[in-house]
Amino acid sequence: MEADEVARSIKTINRIAYNLVDFLNWLNAHGISPERATYAQVLAYQEDIRNGRWGKGNRELSPAWANEKADEACSFLRWFAENGYRAAFTVQTRQVRVPSLSGQGKTENREVRNSRCKGSYDPLHVLSLPSEPAVLTWLDAVRLRRGRSKSLACRGVVELATRKLETCSIAVEQWPTGEEITKAERGGKKQVRIMITNNTKNSRPRAVDFDVQFARIVRSWIDGPRVNLAEIYFRRTGIRPRQLFLSDAKGFEGTPISPVTLYECFKMRTEGGPEIWFPHLGRHYSICAGLIEGLRKEATAMNGLLHNMPLNWVKNRTEYHLNIQRRKAGHLSAATTEIYTQWVETNLILRPTTDEWHSFLETGDSACQKTV
Repeated sequence: MEADEVARSIKTINRIAYNLVDFLNWLNAHGISPERATYAQVLAYQEDIRNGRWGKGNRELSPAWANEKADEACSFLRWFAENGYRAAFTVQTRQVRVPSLSGQGKTENREVRNSRCKGSYDPLHVLSLPSEPAVLTWLDAVRLRRGRSKSLACRGVVELATRKLETCSIAVEQWPTGEEITKAERGGKKQVRIMITNNTKNSRPRAVDFDVQFARIVRSWIDGPRVNLAEIYFRRTGIRPRQLFLSDAKGFEGTPISPVTLYECFKMRTEGGPEIWFPHLGRHYSICAGLIEGLRKEATAMNGLLHNMPLNWVKNRTEYHLNIQRRKAGHLSAATTEIYTQWVETNLILRPTTDEWHSFLETGDSACQKTV
């Protein structure tokens, strides 16, 4: 098989390194050395991942996730052989037709490994998270194109990790009062609390602690522009809206912002903004940002930098902060927990195993372009 002739990003290299370390741990657990590993054993590793015999919590993982790990195991063993560390490693392949990356309905032949797991969607793909500058660029674009009200509602999803309907259902009286926010600020607190009670999943209310500065921004909007918007809506309909986020669009002043409108704002494309973006991904972004912030604060308290902290420390503290963030978002499933855990390990814990391996992945070494 030929490797893609594209330089890998640091994020991709970190993910590959995660897969490599996992495979080496599996080999070690089974008493197999990389020098003697066979393709049949790679397939056994792939199957162990798929059915939950290998991995955290003995949970079944998606076929795509198992395939990706097995692909990297094959690449490593071929590289190992090409550099003289072991005997030749043969990967059995076949030609398949797949949609062309260029789109336009075209297809192309591609060489793939035999005996890959059958399946489709890899849940980890949902965590192709944008950078903070990209999110800020998008929020600014929403403000300019769709108005300040919709920008605040969109930011609410990102700050509170609430679902579309939950965000649009927040009542104005649920927002922290000016006195509560001032008390938090004077006490040096970075967060205030809101209870999310309306239209929650499985009707479970939950407490959400969020940034006090955002609370102040929205409170100023509530006590200012929102008063006028609600009054215009009342004169037009005879109804006083209880929903927090009201439209400021001309002709629709005071109309409660709907989940559909919120979704349209997330899908709005802007230069420098997120390439893939939708409200549920905004929730994932909020959770992961909260994880990072919690870990960073603890590392700073220990006079350290997050990326320099010991691997075991990161793993142990991740579990603590993950439980906090899961309660914030109302995420209770084991599958979702696995997604966040894998994301943290990929982005915080893993580093290329050696400079040589790093260089090999970055440059597309010829070792990957030959069938060994």
